[in-house]
Amino acid sequence: MSWFDILKVEDIAFVDDKQGIPEFEGFGEYSLSNRHSTTQQVLAVMMEGMEEGKRPEMKKLINEKIRINQKNIYRYLKRKLGKEPTEKQITEYVIRTIMHEATHAGMGLEQHVMNEAQQEYGAFTGQFPQNTYYRLKTFLQHPQTEKRILHPMFDGMGIDSTVSSEKVKLTKELLMIVDALTDEIKPKSTMEKVREKLTRLEITARTQKPRESFRGTVQPSSINDLTKRYGEEHRAFLQKVLLSNIEDNVKFDDTELKMAATVTTTSSPAMFNKVVRRRKKKRDD
Repeated sequence: MSWFDILKVEDIAFVDDKQGIPEFEGFGEYSLSNRHSTTQQVLAVMMEGMEEGKRPEMKKLINEKIRINQKNIYRYLKRKLGKEPTEKQITEYVIRTIMHEATHAGMGLEQHVMNEAQQEYGAFTGQFPQNTYYRLKTFLQHPQTEKRILHPMFDGMGIDSTVSSEKVKLTKELLMIVDALTDEIKPKSTMEKVREKLTRLEITARTQKPRESFRGTVQPSSINDLTKRYGEEHRAFLQKVLLSNIEDNVKFDDTELKMAATVTTTSSPAMFNKVVRRRKKKRDD
């Protein structure tokens, strides 16, 4: 199945002037709406269920829609790259956006008892299932992670004009430290793997030591503090991370980076294709 075939999935609509699908803010949108316009139609569905001896299924009462704004994606990539994006780059971003909105659809009604930040993090988990660092980095760029309460001009005065949860603040702090510890590592592919491993180590530590906060207990430049939090078995890896800030061309071997699996531009479409094939098979059955 090619990427063009993916664009024809039944419940996904793309901005199209000819078909009257208007543009909207953002890259993608998942929405729920009433399937029936009259009370009589709703009652008919309910009666049908009662005759079968069961409650009517929610999917018979609501429509779930996913819309993708490929024009906004193109504009964003062109601005970010400073040049015309390739078809492969556009395809990758479109698929990532579909994965994000499809996760919203997968969570369905359950997400409506979550706050908006929780909803978005759940969707980013589906968008970046294997890359924790990039998932968190992208999540923090989403407007739902913080609320603006003052005019942006106050930022220039040293006053934070936004508010966010404590977990979001700790995540921002973590990624700032990870970036600072790794921004001298070359090549870029190694830097990304090191960042992924550091992020996963911290997520694991938060799970295993929920009462021990990173803030105030860990000095990022202390090898003893880092190994105490992440485990003595990672000492060699952590020493190299610290060493990379004062020496060039520090080498990491595969065993040290084994936790840092990443999603590539070839693996993510493959994952999505598998989902589409499974859905199509279920429809055919």
